[in-house]
Amino acid sequence: MEIERECEKSLQRLGTDRLDLYYAHRDDPQTPLEETMGAFDRLIRAGKVRAIGASNLRAWRIGEANAVAGAHGWAGYSVVEQRHTYLRPRHGADFGPQVCINEDLKSYCGARGITLIAYSALLQGAYTRQDRAVPMQYAGADSDARLEVLRAVAEEVGATFNQVVIAWMRQSEPPVLPIIAGSQPTQVVENIGALKVSLSEDQIRRLDAVGNPDIKQAWLR
Repeated sequence: MEIERECEKSLQRLGTDRLDLYYAHRDDPQTPLEETMGAFDRLIRAGKVRAIGASNLRAWRIGEANAVAGAHGWAGYSVVEQRHTYLRPRHGADFGPQVCINEDLKSYCGARGITLIAYSALLQGAYTRQDRAVPMQYAGADSDARLEVLRAVAEEVGATFNQVVIAWMRQSEPPVLPIIAGSQPTQVVENIGALKVSLSEDQIRRLDAVGNPDIKQAWLR
């Protein structure tokens, strides 16, 4: 099967005999879930993959896939990686094949002990760089309000916007682990410094609650 063939190619390219985490990227509704999850399970039983994850799949499809795996006694997705940041996407925002973390996915993963991972967590520098505008998918009154509270909390804890965003993710319920990177050593140091930032319950509440309730409800639909 293609999943197994591609895994073999990855093992050869990396010069290793096992992958710690192997992702399903994007959904293929034309392929039966039994076929997909069965292939992943065979790789795990063969010792070529330690765990499997899903990226850019809708919450209900991840749920269906894990239900199929459970019915057959196979390994299911233990990690989910999606787009996520502190700012909320505008209703109808188009990210192409990318899927955002939403409340349904948080609830599902939290209840089942599935690790949530976020990419594009810092919006490619838009929180701190004056030459990087907030992406159009996020721009609007809701984001303006959230940025104001983000600024206030950053001043209270003596941290940068990026560090507060990372801390907010790590202290959310369930926790979300951000993928972070930097093109300069100072950026890496800043990101690592976020591990020392601890937000109070009140600060978390303020960060969560701010924004237009109507926009939030539209985003959740």
